[in-house]
Amino acid sequence: WLKFALYYLLFDFTYYWMHRAQHWLPWWWALHSLHHSQRQMGCWCNDRGSYVDGLLQSVVLGAFGVVIGVEPDEFALLMFVGELVQCYSHTNVRFGFGRVFERVFVDPKFHRLHHMVVDESRPNLHNCNFGQVLSIWDQLFGTARYGIAPRPTGVLDPMVDIDNERGLVAMQWGAIRRFWGALWSRAGWRPGDVGFGPDYVPYPSGHDRVTGQPPDR
Repeated sequence: WLKFALYYLLFDFTYYWMHRAQHWLPWWWALHSLHHSQRQMGCWCNDRGSYVDGLLQSVVLGAFGVVIGVEPDEFALLMFVGELVQCYSHTNVRFGFGRVFERVFVDPKFHRLHHMVVDESRPNLHNCNFGQVLSIWDQLFGTARYGIAPRPTGVLDPMVDIDNERGLVAMQWGAIRRFWGALWSRAGWRPGDVGFGPDYVPYPSGHDRVTGQPPDR
């Protein structure tokens, strides 16, 4: 169990940085944004996401498991524990673990802040609370947020929010089109917050959706 605990510590650390990359890299956000487009938090919200995004996550975490020598049965247990905790942290409840344990573990209140829509006066609000099971990484690297009043969850970008009006196949296809548009554009490789234009090509947040240029001042 000591070895498993060490594996999980490393696994959770890797997940934290992978999750940050899903928000930093526009081409990855193009896929991951499907998960964030959900307007209502819920237990099954954890599994509402792009299949391609899920495949990329599995490749990253699986490769890491091979590198550190995790056995297949141990890796399956690591994934199961992570999935179980994430299903709970996505539930639509205002429940926390208290001032002590919330500094160690991710609870629904902590993760809900990660899913809140961006507040223009607080642009870092959406880029916070990336941890999967442990909140210690967010504290160590300055991305932890606590005590913020509840806000709606989802994504304001119309090209992402429209996922809520689509069926399973259409929303998966929409995420792939965003991904393809980002993959073949320079903006898709520049770290930072982006929106998506009608052509599915990303543009820096705060710029015009059609021209990709900053608004006139």
